[in-house]
Amino acid sequence: MGECGFRGGYAEIIGMDEETRMVLSKILSSMLCPNIAGQLILSTYVNPPKEGEASYDSFTKEKDLISSALRRKSQLVHELLNSLNGITMNRLTGSMYAFPKIFLPKGFIEYVKNNEKIVIRNPDEYYCLLLLENTGIVSIPGSGFGQKKGTWHFRITILPIEEKLKKCLDMFKEFHLKLIKDFT
Repeated sequence: MGECGFRGGYAEIIGMDEETRMVLSKILSSMLCPNIAGQLILSTYVNPPKEGEASYDSFTKEKDLISSALRRKSQLVHELLNSLNGITMNRLTGSMYAFPKIFLPKGFIEYVKNNEKIVIRNPDEYYCLLLLENTGIVSIPGSGFGQKKGTWHFRITILPIEEKLKKCLDMFKEFHLKLIKDFT
């Protein structure tokens, strides 16, 4: 659990050889300025308020509000993207990112690969660039994640507030349908 800008983690390392443990200890010791806010927040995540404590009710209420909003937004994104011709997406189960697979028209792929005016040669990267230019929606091409050759994906977040997310999804739908129509 974490909020943007306040993420934390911890590790338990078992069976590490002594030389490696000493190198790791040296690296960790060289960090002169620990992130105090991050440490406090991580402490709260791993040891949240317990029932009966002063902040338990407000902590639980806020956590439940955030979790239910993320579930609604996840469902919204999942339903809209899967309703579009040329896009499939698995259900989100605990992520703030959607990573849909796009089936780009052959004409679009050939256009991207053969057009001398286009510097970008990955069809999903060009798709994301066009999405940004036409809608202002930022997405990350799946080719940057080492996707299976010949498949295309993009990554978007589900974090905007619901009203903005709905507007973005409407703009996305319009963009995607036009691109599919133009290259089919």
